[in-house]
Amino acid sequence: MSRIQRTLAALSIVLAVVAANVWAEGAAKAPKPGDKRVNPKDGAEMVFVPGGTFKMGGDGEYDGKPIHDQRVDGFWMYAKEVTNDQYRKFLSANPQWTPERIDSKLHDGAYLNHWKEQSGASKDDSYPVAYVPWYAAKAYAEWAGGRLPTEAEWEYAARGGKQFEYGTATGELSPELVNYGLDGTKPVGSYRPNPFGLYDLAGNVWEWCSSL
Repeated sequence: MSRIQRTLAALSIVLAVVAANVWAEGAAKAPKPGDKRVNPKDGAEMVFVPGGTFKMGGDGEYDGKPIHDQRVDGFWMYAKEVTNDQYRKFLSANPQWTPERIDSKLHDGAYLNHWKEQSGASKDDSYPVAYVPWYAAKAYAEWAGGRLPTEAEWEYAARGGKQFEYGTATGELSPELVNYGLDGTKPVGSYRPNPFGLYDLAGNVWEWCSSL
């Protein structure tokens, strides 16, 4: 992670929206791994992630311990991070969440900072929205007809059915595979997807979860 990204990390949060059960219930047949849909609310593509069991956690950070077997059910998830353009649509429909009107107790003063001044995150339409507090992220997910993923769902999705997303013999990450260590964000979907068909869950910016 670059110096700029380290500086912004606690605030550079985007949404990975898990669709509510109503999406799956409305289907004529049971979804299959890799099935896709478009959310009419914001035009986002969603991918069905099949359920399964994986080794959750790690040996590095304290809050990642202990490593344990974790089961998750299948769910629909946004294929890409929510963009600035999509978030502007949310604000247009929900003006109470604009920087001018949001309750000051729900953010730390840096809400959508990249829209107002130069930072490591771009304000262009196709780039991921950043500087979004958890409450606003939750509100967006609900407006879009879904919810934020649990920590287990996010980690399972990010691993893409593997133990390590970008395991290499040297331990180094290639800049051709993931935006990790670059000075600034990239348009969503700039790098290849993982085996589940999901983009940017390693690199670019961070995502909020519903649980810790």
